[in-house]
Amino acid sequence: MALGLSRGAIDHAIARGRLRQIHRGVYAVGHVALPAFAAEMAAVLAVGPGAVLSHQSAAALWKLIPERSNEPEGSNEREIHVTVVGRDAGRRRAGLRAHRAATLAAQDMTVLHGIPITTPARTLYDTAACLSAREYERAFDEALTRRLVSRRAVVALLERSPRGRGIDRLEQLARAELRASTLTRSDTEERFLTLIRRGGLAVPEINVQIGPFIVDFLWRGPRLIVEVDGYAFHSGHRAFENDHKRDLELGAAGFQVMRFTWKQIVDEPELVLTRLAQRLTELQSRRG
Repeated sequence: MALGLSRGAIDHAIARGRLRQIHRGVYAVGHVALPAFAAEMAAVLAVGPGAVLSHQSAAALWKLIPERSNEPEGSNEREIHVTVVGRDAGRRRAGLRAHRAATLAAQDMTVLHGIPITTPARTLYDTAACLSAREYERAFDEALTRRLVSRRAVVALLERSPRGRGIDRLEQLARAELRASTLTRSDTEERFLTLIRRGGLAVPEINVQIGPFIVDFLWRGPRLIVEVDGYAFHSGHRAFENDHKRDLELGAAGFQVMRFTWKQIVDEPELVLTRLAQRLTELQSRRG
């Protein structure tokens, strides 16, 4: 309408299929095979001026959490989350969840892929009560590792923002300056980390550079390294020789190496924990 199209011209384009409605007043042009991020942009446009993509939808666009597109149709997880400042978001719209914020500082908003969106720090603030503890921890570590946020910036946001549900979780992560990243690279590593925590063992550093190698898990004090092999791992002669050479070089650098397979972690978790706890105790006693 701002370009001068009349309502009649718009209605004609809709009738001929040149415009296809996504939300009231928001249309796909030509067809409904939307390009990447079009659904998010449409949601922001539907809510109106000043709206920004937020919460889980912003976290997915920043790649702090996996995309939710594989959730069942109609699931709340597939809703696109948008925040509007200082006004009511209007009528409910299918597939869209609008949040109202009394205020939203200019430094907490930006643009990504052409879409108005909350900054990574504000996104972590908004999702503090929306994600599981592990999902949220991974999202925070992802943002920190990719330098999308700094601890100082998150603390500054907390100090100027009202307290809400889950904010203690964000504050603990932001203020724990000596805490190591818990980002895992595979389902096997994730299962092993979960097993360690359930067993009450000290959480190691994860995916750490030691010389030319990146090791899966490192207990730096006892100088113990654990390597885990995924369920799709197929060890041939060359792989065996490479692992043996790697373990020898790490041993020469003063580290002990333990290896566990996917099958051991899944089928014999108690045995894995027992062996690991015994080795940690033995090494700590020696160093003591």
